[in-house]
This record gives sequence, C-alpha cells and structure tokens, in this order.
Amino acid sequence: MKRVTIFLFVMGLLAGCHRVESPSLVLPGEVVEVSASFVVASDGDTKGVNDPESISSPADVIKNLWIVQYNGTDDDARVLGEPTYIRDFSTFDGSVNLVATAGKSSIYFVANTFESEGEFPVYNGSTLADLKSYKRQIRTEKDVFGVEDSDDYHLIFNGYQEFDKIDGETVINGELKRNLAKLNINVVNQASAGDGLKIRAVQLMSVPSVSYYVTSVPEVVAPFPSTKDFTKLNYAEVPWDEGVDHMNIVSYVPVNMRGMDLISDSESLKNKYAPDGSTYLLVSATYQDDGRDYPITYTFYLGENMTNDYNLAPNCSYHYTFVIKSKGDADSDYRISDWGVVDFTDEDKYPLSNCYILNPMPSGTDMRSFRIPIKRAIEFWGDGSSEPKYENDVDYSFRNNAEWRCYILASDFVIDPSKFQIVKGSGRSGDDPYFEVSVAPGVRGNIIVGVGHTKDATRSISWSWHLWITDYDPSSALQLGEGEWGIYPVTNGSVHRYKGTFWNSNTSAYIMDRNLGSFSPEVYPIDNFGLVYYQYGRKDPFFQSGRYKYPEGATLKFATVDYSEANEVSGNGMAYSVNNPLSLIKGGAESGETLTWLKSGDKYSPLPFKSSIMWHDPYADADSKSIFDPCPPGYRVPPRNVWSDFVAQGSVG
Repeated sequence: MKRVTIFLFVMGLLAGCHRVESPSLVLPGEVVEVSASFVVASDGDTKGVNDPESISSPADVIKNLWIVQYNGTDDDARVLGEPTYIRDFSTFDGSVNLVATAGKSSIYFVANTFESEGEFPVYNGSTLADLKSYKRQIRTEKDVFGVEDSDDYHLIFNGYQEFDKIDGETVINGELKRNLAKLNINVVNQASAGDGLKIRAVQLMSVPSVSYYVTSVPEVVAPFPSTKDFTKLNYAEVPWDEGVDHMNIVSYVPVNMRGMDLISDSESLKNKYAPDGSTYLLVSATYQDDGRDYPITYTFYLGENMTNDYNLAPNCSYHYTFVIKSKGDADSDYRISDWGVVDFTDEDKYPLSNCYILNPMPSGTDMRSFRIPIKRAIEFWGDGSSEPKYENDVDYSFRNNAEWRCYILASDFVIDPSKFQIVKGSGRSGDDPYFEVSVAPGVRGNIIVGVGHTKDATRSISWSWHLWITDYDPSSALQLGEGEWGIYPVTNGSVHRYKGTFWNSNTSAYIMDRNLGSFSPEVYPIDNFGLVYYQYGRKDPFFQSGRYKYPEGATLKFATVDYSEANEVSGNGMAYSVNNPLSLIKGGAESGETLTWLKSGDKYSPLPFKSSIMWHDPYADADSKSIFDPCPPGYRVPPRNVWSDFVAQGSVG
C-alpha cells in the first residue's frame, strides 16, 4: 500500500503538471512595454468649455497626452527614458514604453497642452521640480486652456502615479485632474426701486497670472502660487444685461491657495482679513442720491466658505449665489465700497487736517469726488467774528463772507483732466467753505492745492493742503479699538503696533506701515515716486521725484522746475511758510537746544523753547494735534516717546 500510495501520488503530480511559458527577464534600464488606462476625475459638477457634465470616455475630453517617467518620487528625481507623447488620444492602444527600475519611480501625465516634441519643456536631465514649476503666462481667461486649431479650447489635465519598481508586470491606472478651479457664480439684484440700484458689470479680480501644468501633487498647500512668484491680473468685465435681475457666469481660474484666516467669523468681515492676492468677485453698480448717480461696488472674496477660507483648489467646482437686497452700509460691511462723494467737511467723522487721503476707484471709468474743507485757513487767519488765535492780517483773513478760489500749486505727476479735476474751486467762506476735486480710477500721486482770495491779483495763498492719492486706506484702523502688538491689515497695506512703554499706555494707537505720500511700505522706492520730505514744523511736503508747478492761467499745463533756493525770512516766518508752501526756508534761529527756521522768541518758537509745543503750534501739546500737522484725519505726528523703546538707553533725538 505504501508503494501504491506513493505511486498514485507521483502519478497525481505528473497528471497535474502543464507547460508554462517563462516570462522574459527584464533588467533595470531596459525598455519595457506596460499597459495603461486612464480615467478623468470628477469635480462634482462640470459645465463649460469642452467640459461635459457626463464623461463616458476619457477621449471625450482628452485630446493629447504626455507621459513622463522619473527615477524617483522626490523633486530632484530626473527624467528616465524618452517621454511619450500621444498626439491623438482617440488612437491610444493602451500600451506605453517605460524604463525598468529596481527602485521607486514616478510617472506624470499632462493632457491637452497641444505642445509637441520640442515645445513641451521636458528633456534629458530635467528634474521633477522642473516639471512642477512649468507654467504658462495668463493674460486673459482663454490663456488657461489648451488651444486646438486656434479656436477650440480644452481644459488641461494632469496626474501622477508612483511605483516601487517598474517591470513587465507594471500597470498604469492614471487619474487625470483639472489643473484649474471652476467657478459657478450667480448674482441676483433684489434691491428695492427706492435704492435706485443698478448693477452694471461683474468681474473676477486678483486672478493669478500664471497657471501651472502640474497641480495634482500629493497636496497643494497655501500659499500657492508662492508669494515670491505671485503676480495677478483681472479678468475681463462682464456687462450686466439690461432689464434682468440676475446673471450667471461660469469661469475657470488658475489655482489660487492663499490660506485661511483665524480671526474672521462672519461674511461681512471676510474682506477685512483677506490675504494679499486672494481672488474676489467685483460687482459694480450705481445708486441714486438727490437725483445723481454714484458708483458703488460689492467685493466678495472667494474660497471654500464665505467667512475665512481663501483657497481655490485644483479640480474643484465652486458654486456661489450672491443676493444684493439693498444698497447696504459701507461703514459696517467691509464688502461694500461706496464710491460716492467723500465729504471731509464732516468734522465728526473727519477731524480737520492738512493732508487728505483720496482713494479713487480701483477700476472702471467713474471719477470719484472729494470735498475738502477750507476751515483751517479761516481758523488761522480769522473771519472777523473774533480775535484769531494765530494771525490777524486783513489781507489774508476771511472777513465779511470773503470770496475765495483754489489753485493747483504743484504735483509729483503730470495732471490732465482725465486724471484729476477741480469740480468746485471757488466760493464764499461763510456759505460753502470747501472745494471739491474728482480723481480717475487707478490714479496715484501727490498734489498741493492752495486757497486764496479772488481779489488778490498776485494769487497769494492763505492756506494749502496735501492731497495724497493712493489705494492705501489706513482709516479702518481707527475702528480697531484696543490692540496687542503686531501687524494689522487695512486696505492695500497694514498698520502696526509695537511693544514698549508708550504702546502699553496707548492701546488704541496705530502707526502706518509707510511714510506720508508713499505708495508702498518701501522707505526708498526705486523711482522715488511718492517720496516726500518735510521741513520740521511745516504742513506741506517737498517732492523728491520731481515737481510740476502750475502757474496762473495754465493749471493743466506743466513745466518741470527746480526747487527755489532756500529763502531767509525776516519777521513772522510762520506766516511766510503758510503763504509760500513751495519755498524752502533757511534755518538759523536757535531756541534752546533746537535749531529752527522760525524767528526765535515769537509764540511759534519761544525763548526758552518749550518742549511741550507740538510741531510749532503754541496751542498744541504732546497730547493734541498741531494745526500745522501734516497727517491725514485720525493720524498725527508721533510724540517723542513713541520711539523711546527703539533707541539705545531710551534717548530720543
């Protein structure tokens, strides 16, 4: 039995055997053919340019495909073998040539570039980091697509797959994802007829000006694109159809991951804390007030939510519905910008100043108007109703409801009516004591405007103001309340608080991130544009970047002039400085330890000099703002002890 059993077992083994073809041995470095298949990932809802909602086959949307192999998975991995370009994906037979490896390898896919050999930037020796950094410049929305036959637009897809090794058993199962974010936006106007609100256009703003081919890396994290490489553009404005109350737009934008904010917890505050470069929707409209149309804009920062997320991720579809039910309140809602007349004559809101920040509209064609009070001139020279505190000169005073007129004295950019206009430049001191100017969208610059009596043939100046035209708006800091030390964002910039004795006792004090007149926080801008200087105790700046002077009768022509030689002043130097804001005054009078340009011994520079006098105003002290202070409403020249904690041993020069 034992033998039989053994025999039967052997026979059973023999009966169970059959011939099998041995696979050919593939060595690392040899070319091997592998099978490949691809699927297109869903973004949840798709609709638009060659992006059907239902994809029955990858060939529905994939027209051409690059397949690139790398000898590792890290950014320094290099190209292996020859990249495969499938020019017509509909003819793809499901096989790809790769290089066999004994170690890790990664395969990257990029579809619909319509870039053949020599155009696609992959070459022997190039790295995975090179591929990840490849991008195309975006000038219009059409540039985000691959273009076939000059007028057929296709979404660009990308993907990757990693392997521990590559051999004859390798199978590619590639998932292709869109390298863009898709925006489905519905805007509804439900404002009542009483508001007279008319939407004129919608526009996507702050879109990255580059679109990367490879965004389906393991994880795209903010900030992406990186901050150092980030530039932005605005998509074309989409006009609002006449007579409709809603509009839907579908748009594709490059990936823009700007992160999340941990402070904002409401929709009305999201704009306040938006990181620089975040993409937003701008709704431009007009409203009626006293029979006049004024521009108003609504800004909605986009992201995964409407409170604190500013990320537009690849291969994601975002759906938004914005319902405008009324004009709204720009003072309490950061999403609203009321571009109507800014009335600086409202002293409860705007304390009298010698500098006013004018924020024009960022885009469009509407000029924005600003009313500048001339009350400072009346305060300095008097109006005859009582003895003036400062000067009592009938040639400059505003007695008997005096007529006055304003003039453009100087600027640091060329002025023409398309950029800047004085729309109300004269009046009487008691009836309408303000002048009004209009500024075109996007204008930047500094202007000095003076006011004098119309009866004065020599155009002597009774007072002058610095108009700082910029997109920077530090006024929102005035509502911040008490704060810790740090950097606080405001419109197109920030304000700061520091550690130290002064800041501990002044918890609601903030300081701008830039000098007066500047257009960036840079101390010395490359072109010196916006760089201004001040003579101590004076309210009007001197321009570093050149000056355009506007003589009588030629206010819209210009001639470049050099600054006059410094003038020595006898008598009342303060009155001279007010009458001659463009003249530099030589110093020479010594008041205590302070060398000034004023005559020593008068009330503006007494002997001995009083350190409590602030910016040469005898009626101001360290706790108040000088009548000669050059700062805009809500701000003042810093008192001496602001900087005490920055200086060695607490001494301030």
